[in-house]
Amino acid sequence: MLPFIDIGFKNSQKNISPFNAAFKYNFANAFYGDYPNIRLDLAYILLSHGSTKGTDYAHISQIVCA
Repeated sequence: MLPFIDIGFKNSQKNISPFNAAFKYNFANAFYGDYPNIRLDLAYILLSHGSTKGTDYAHISQIVCA
């Protein structure tokens, strides 16, 4: 997972590592509740943020094997 985060958050913030940028965003947006009842809302987890050079025409497709 770390290599994916390193690419996905590489250009999100200056003077902060991609891992720390990912942690900062996800801690602020995906966790809720008060200790000891802290919960994680998976719908708000972000694995990539900002722009990544060279992805202007990228696309994802799903291949289903029968």
